[in-house]
Amino acid sequence: MSHAGILANHKRPFMNMDGNGVAMKELRELTLMLHACADATRLRIVRLLADGQEISVSDLTLLLRLSQPLVSWHLRILRRSGLISTRRIGRQALYRLNRPGWDSLRAGLDQILLPPAAGWAADGAPLLPALRQQETTVG
Repeated sequence: MSHAGILANHKRPFMNMDGNGVAMKELRELTLMLHACADATRLRIVRLLADGQEISVSDLTLLLRLSQPLVSWHLRILRRSGLISTRRIGRQALYRLNRPGWDSLRAGLDQILLPPAAGWAADGAPLLPALRQQETTVG
């Protein structure tokens, strides 16, 4: 079967989609979240926030034994990814886990790791490896 034949069997539209039908915007958001999780210090911060309590930057600096600018930098990455949220009381910022952000991360991973039936070739193999196999046999 040619590339065109394999792609013709794929039921989802390809406009702004990857091979598994995941919108590129969703992939960018998922990438930001995974990047935020790809650091030991940020995971330590997440663990400290996991009990649902709000924690200030100054408390986090004491608990982590890191400088305030470094902790703030890690918090900014986590906040921009949507995994934590901030509440201000005067000049003090309190941080907590953003549960909907974590739900979104889980859902995004499920969408990528559990490919839909339409994303698979006729023989049950994932579509992308089937395309790569076609490239090697043709070339």
